[in-house]
Amino acid sequence: MAYKIKSGVAARLIKDSYYIVQPEKMKLVKLNKTGTLLFKLLLKTADERTLAKKLASEYGISEARADKDSASFIKELLAGKIIQKC
Repeated sequence: MAYKIKSGVAARLIKDSYYIVQPEKMKLVKLNKTGTLLFKLLLKTADERTLAKKLASEYGISEARADKDSASFIKELLAGKIIQKC
């Protein structure tokens, strides 16, 4: 499944981190290195499987762990109303 940034949410890459502004919550979120890596892929309309594969190869973790971690990341972004399903 593909995702996109929700309308009204601003995301900017500054140096090596993504900063996300949630206007309705008046909140600024700074993603860590891993979050930034995954968010960049999401912006290219990557699906959950692509995120997990990249995570596994980048950090040398099992695919099962990568699947769980990438699903958790997406779930947080959806719950925070940062992204939405296309």
